[in-house]
Amino acid sequence: MELYHGCQNRFAITEEKHYIEHPQEAIQICLEYEVDGLIVFIKNPLKMVLLNADGSVASMCGNGIQCFVKYGVDQHYITQDHFTVKTLAGEKQIEILSKNPFVARVNLGVPSFSAKKMGIDIEEEELFGQEVKLLGKNYSLYAVWTGTDHVVIPVSDFKAIDAIGPLLGRNKLFKGGINVNFMRVVDKHHIEVRTFERGVGWTKACGTGSSASVVVANRLGLVEDNVNVTLLGGDLTIELIDKNVFMTGPAVKMD
Repeated sequence: MELYHGCQNRFAITEEKHYIEHPQEAIQICLEYEVDGLIVFIKNPLKMVLLNADGSVASMCGNGIQCFVKYGVDQHYITQDHFTVKTLAGEKQIEILSKNPFVARVNLGVPSFSAKKMGIDIEEEELFGQEVKLLGKNYSLYAVWTGTDHVVIPVSDFKAIDAIGPLLGRNKLFKGGINVNFMRVVDKHHIEVRTFERGVGWTKACGTGSSASVVVANRLGLVEDNVNVTLLGGDLTIELIDKNVFMTGPAVKMD
């Protein structure tokens, strides 16, 4: 069992496939190592399967795939700088930009605003700007899929989000729950994000959540196509190119 993190989003990595069928064991590993998820590294074909801290399977994870790639490089399974990794959200194109320090760029694909795709219980095709009242205050919700489903809430500060994150994540609008991101725009090329992840809780970073936040902010005209995202555990760069979302960030092996 090896431990890695991307912007302090922490993972245990194993090559033992049986954990996929035994989520209770994955839960115990996450508790023992104090990590956000367990990544199963499959060599042939190159594939990532991620189990959250509660044993649920995640379709995709931005920081997780960075750690997956770093592990593959460290084990000499990955020797090229451009390659494809299979995930439950489809194939992801990877480019290794630097090996020391390790930095990779991931093409997360074309985002989707389809409410039906994300299992959101509304009549409209999209959840984009609709309001919901929580703890006496109205919040504007923007939902987007970036490999997994996210809802983004623009805020002016992060003072009152602790209770709202889990409350919104379990809202009846979202049949299977949802990942919740609070986004503060600093300027046209810089935002800050805090994420309450389904199956994990509050995390220090979320790659797909950062990407979702940039996609929403860009559609609202608040940011440009190249944005630095500051998280509690570090920074990511998100680019929007030809309708695709690219995420660039680090991965580090923990002692």
